[in-house]
Amino acid sequence: MKSPRLLYLITRVHGLSTHLLNENDYSMLASAKSIREIAENLLKGDYATILGKISLEELDAKMLERVFYQKLIERNTFLITLSPPRISRFLSSFFKRFEIENIKRIIKAKHGGETLKEEELIPIPKKYTLINFQALLGAKDVEETVSFLKETEYAELEFKYNAYRDSGYPIILEACLDEIYFRNLLETTKRLPNRKDVESLTRYLGEIKNLQNIVNLLMRKAEPKVVSEVDLKVRYKLSDRRVKELSRRTIEELHDVMRDTSYAEISQRVLESYRNGLVEDVSLIFEQNTLSHIIKTMSKKTLSLVYVLCYLLLCECEVRNLITVAVSRELGLTKEKIQERIII
Repeated sequence: MKSPRLLYLITRVHGLSTHLLNENDYSMLASAKSIREIAENLLKGDYATILGKISLEELDAKMLERVFYQKLIERNTFLITLSPPRISRFLSSFFKRFEIENIKRIIKAKHGGETLKEEELIPIPKKYTLINFQALLGAKDVEETVSFLKETEYAELEFKYNAYRDSGYPIILEACLDEIYFRNLLETTKRLPNRKDVESLTRYLGEIKNLQNIVNLLMRKAEPKVVSEVDLKVRYKLSDRRVKELSRRTIEELHDVMRDTSYAEISQRVLESYRNGLVEDVSLIFEQNTLSHIIKTMSKKTLSLVYVLCYLLLCECEVRNLITVAVSRELGLTKEKIQERIII
């Protein structure tokens, strides 16, 4: 029998999920003629409080992105505060994904020799992070960035630095961060209500991320030794043997390795996009697969704690779609082109 506090949490999330944007909302946003019109349409919903404090005349896609992330952070921290202690600890661990995303952004900028400003990071309240992002932003290069993280839970980055330096692939460091994240997240699933449901979804998320990292390197024709460096060692449906075999193959052999797995369809679609020169569509294929899995889990587990996790993932998907709409509008893309990039 579920505890009253857990039932209350799940019931609240059912209500909150009705606030998420739907297909009609996205169609309307994709039809907007300007960034201001996008903002005006969003004033009718959950983004109104934040947007109401900003001059619409000054808005651009970058400013809207920060608004979207601010709302996403609010949605996450609200549930962390609302939840019973054990669930709150898990959701706090889940929330670390935004801290890691900021570190990734900084590493990518340092790798590319670009300057990144603090306002280009996800706005995480200080009470939810111990990372000194100002220091990381001020680091002179990737090596110094990694050295600044030695005294944090991301100290393992130091042991992957040489592999990054020798190969020139920052995805090696990003994968290290992902492995730390999923290892810690899985640890916090212990003694959770509906643990199997939550652990299953967490393992799927880790595995699909792992598969995407490997595919990205295979498309770049990276050496097997380099590809093996990004293995997150999070397993859901794939065996260690299968992942190692994939790491040794070429992108053209992707479907041969995956044809008898639950990822057969996605591997075929990825290969077709690669052969057609549509490499930019590959990430979209992985995102669509992830969304389908989340929606399927949500429909089957309506009274499970995993429903809360699915809701938060859908909130992320909403932000991803809104950023796509805003950036595409700023670039002058047509409604049809924008809708092709939205995942629903």
